[in-house]
Amino acid sequence: MPKRRQHSLNRRNAGKRPTRDRILIITEGETESKYFDALRRHCRISTVECMVMPSGKGTSPKNIVDYAESLILNGFMNNQKLLFPSKSFEKVFVVFDEDNDPSARLVALNRVKELSGKYRTQERRPIEFITVDSVPNFELWFLLHYECLHPQKMLPADSIARLKQHVPDYVKPMPKMFDRTKGKVEFACNQAEKLLDHKDRQEGDICTNVHSIVKLLLPF
Repeated sequence: MPKRRQHSLNRRNAGKRPTRDRILIITEGETESKYFDALRRHCRISTVECMVMPSGKGTSPKNIVDYAESLILNGFMNNQKLLFPSKSFEKVFVVFDEDNDPSARLVALNRVKELSGKYRTQERRPIEFITVDSVPNFELWFLLHYECLHPQKMLPADSIARLKQHVPDYVKPMPKMFDRTKGKVEFACNQAEKLLDHKDRQEGDICTNVHSIVKLLLPF
């Protein structure tokens, strides 16, 4: 059962236009969910209501997307208590890694495109599904807090090995990574953007858009 990462949405507000943007973040595993939950707690911005949950249907990219869709359609019960009703969020971020399986990543990317705008909230606002993926893995995002990287191929084990040069005790799931890296987060966002926009970047090169969530919750 996925762990609860935020207070339940108030059912008394169903049918009313929300005063804050509501976002749902579904992650591949605990490392990512711990990071985003710490980010959410650190920011506490009044304009966004955020919930973070690890996938309850496995860790393959498509399974994570399918789980996100099921939560939008059915809501979520936790210990017989409604955590949130169906169609409660305007933005749904689906977080996964490539992990040496580019075909699975492509299937998930296409599925997210199909889902975005397909459903509407209870207030008839379109629900946007957004991919947050990392090549080769989420550890690349942590590594970008410490290094300037150029487009290149990198195996998942290599990104973890390089990260351990800066965080020797790193293990999965690593707690408090946001607290340990928050002083360098603006640098990491800049590095991630440079990688995505680099003129020499080729398919399969390292990249991540984790910063798309970070900048939404932590405006610079």
